[in-house]
Amino acid sequence: MGTVNNILFIDTETTGLSSERNEIVELAGIIVVNNEVKEEFSFYFRPERFDTIQYSALMVTGLTIEKLKTYSDDPKEALKTIDKLLKKYAPINEEWFIGAQNTRFDLRFFSKWWDKNQSTSAKLFEHTFSKNYIDLMATARLARKKEIYNFENLKLKTIIETVGVDFEGDAHTAVADVKAAFKAYTIIESKLGGISTLVIKEPVPEPIVEEKKQDYSDFF
Repeated sequence: MGTVNNILFIDTETTGLSSERNEIVELAGIIVVNNEVKEEFSFYFRPERFDTIQYSALMVTGLTIEKLKTYSDDPKEALKTIDKLLKKYAPINEEWFIGAQNTRFDLRFFSKWWDKNQSTSAKLFEHTFSKNYIDLMATARLARKKEIYNFENLKLKTIIETVGVDFEGDAHTAVADVKAAFKAYTIIESKLGGISTLVIKEPVPEPIVEEKKQDYSDFF
């Protein structure tokens, strides 16, 4: 993974596509230091607002309103737990790189969630995580361009099936998706032979106007 030493690979399940109106209800992560998995975590949050839930999101994840009402993890306590884990494995002055499938989507939600629930012991998102990130989708696109893999499309299911990874549990749960995405990333990244797969971006982009659309096909 080159010079990227500290990676937090994440997956979120949300109540819709808008990071302004919708919320994270499932958050799972894998902490990777020097190419070694150190910790895994998962949290399940009850939505604050049920009236903004996009039912197309529930159709993708298989979640129901009744199921969401049973979720009970405290977001502020969850952030404290994640912050402690990050500090456990890297000096406070070292930045972390976020990794995900279609990372730009997860970053919009995760950065807002982080700063909303930030405690006095945790730094702001921009002071904890690099503005640059790792994206399985971008990595797969590069591998396809170099004809290492012939991905039919860049959906998570297609990518993991092509590289020979199976979901652990039900697809479209944060835990299953993040484990599959991370395994696929490590396989593809190794095939690229040291070529940098880091996406160089400015700080987390503002939500795009087209977020209102109900089509989740690009993400899955």
